[in-house]
Amino acid sequence: MRFLYLLFLALPSLAFSQTKIQPALEAFISDSELRNASVSITVTDVETGSSLASYNSERSLIPASSLKTITTATALSVLGTDYRYKTELQYTGSIDGAGTLYGDLYIKGYGDPTLGTEWLDQADDMPTILAKFTAAVQAAGIKKIDGHVIGDGSFFPTSPVASTWQWEDMGNYYGAGAFGLNLHENWYWLDFQQNTQLDSTPKVKAIRPEVPVVFIDNLVTSAPRGTGDNAYIYGAPFRHHVTIRGTIPVGSGTFTIKGSVPDAVLFAAHQVTERLKDAGVEITGLPRSIFTPTNEAERKVFYTHNSPELRDIVWEANHESVNLYCEVMLKTIGLTLKNDSDYNVAVDAVKEYWEAKGLVTDGMRLRDGSGLSSRTNVTSRQMAGVLRLIANDNTIFPVFYASLSTGAEGTLKGMFKGTKAYTNIRAKSGSMTGVRSYTGYATAADGKLLSFSIIANNFTCKSSVMRKKMEKLMVSFCQ
Repeated sequence: MRFLYLLFLALPSLAFSQTKIQPALEAFISDSELRNASVSITVTDVETGSSLASYNSERSLIPASSLKTITTATALSVLGTDYRYKTELQYTGSIDGAGTLYGDLYIKGYGDPTLGTEWLDQADDMPTILAKFTAAVQAAGIKKIDGHVIGDGSFFPTSPVASTWQWEDMGNYYGAGAFGLNLHENWYWLDFQQNTQLDSTPKVKAIRPEVPVVFIDNLVTSAPRGTGDNAYIYGAPFRHHVTIRGTIPVGSGTFTIKGSVPDAVLFAAHQVTERLKDAGVEITGLPRSIFTPTNEAERKVFYTHNSPELRDIVWEANHESVNLYCEVMLKTIGLTLKNDSDYNVAVDAVKEYWEAKGLVTDGMRLRDGSGLSSRTNVTSRQMAGVLRLIANDNTIFPVFYASLSTGAEGTLKGMFKGTKAYTNIRAKSGSMTGVRSYTGYATAADGKLLSFSIIANNFTCKSSVMRKKMEKLMVSFCQ
């Protein structure tokens, strides 16, 4: 008994007002696999704002992907649930009677992250987008382009990724940059022909869809069966020479990984060029990309494509943890509030927005919008606080709440089975090496809506084990 009493005294910043949460929280923070960890926990009554449970609630930690709750909440608040991104087809010069365009065809992007995606049901996939663009060119009477197809990515500056992202992330699909013009979520499939011999180098078979100007240094080796995808593409925006390291399993078939497109604007111009040629449109020049607006007053807009509504983009971003969508949202917030989409300006805009609504932002250091940066730090009180503020905004709360996962779907799928939390927890998860977090809402047994955030850094167990420990804690919120 004396040991338990001393242990309780040693736990810093500990507060309870819900007796059923108390034993679960005590068990969690006393776990030996958290002895080297930094932990921050906040559980708040949404209606009253009172703290129901907290532990180190003011400690700034890495949230990983649960940061998406702040970015998506801000985007809905600033832009509105029905906001849409657009993409325009434009041309310069003139079209003669024979259908020859003496000028250039422009694809002007306005940041749409869903253009040509395969995953969002409300959006058109890439073949459909390219078919629509081709039909629009033909409808404009253009049969030949005596010039270039030019991708215009000038809507955002030439900093498609946060400066604090890691090299081992940027070349892979989840580290794809946010350009002014995006297509197919800016990633590609890379097919390997597997070998049957251990430690041999599997051959790169194909890149799908075709990406212009990519040179691959393949250092991948063959590992035992069942070892899965342990291959990483080391690259960066505008770096057209990539190195692939790691392993894939031995076998006799095709093994596929996903990489990020180094120049999404050139990629879009290339894809449109090839599709137009396939349709019989002659093009004399090579596809190009630009990042500084030029001769815009001379361009004629002849087709506009609109994205799905922001409500649908936010749902996908939170349910499937899509980094690109949140990086684009962050830049759009910066443009809307400060007329500047530079990362440093955009993250300040987010912080200042919530400060104006009463959130204490001491210790909040934002570096990106998706949580991929290990330099982003927030407290659990700030995370739960933003969610409480959103819950009191009836214009956007239903959309935001629905975008968070339950135990039946999304990033929480498979959790809470057989408990009340299965349908009464709505949250966004976050994970990277040494980081695990959950931020969301819980409906308590008495019907009260709670906002909560749990963040743990530098624990000693496997991330899957930490997930189970946090699951037990979250179940207590609904009892």
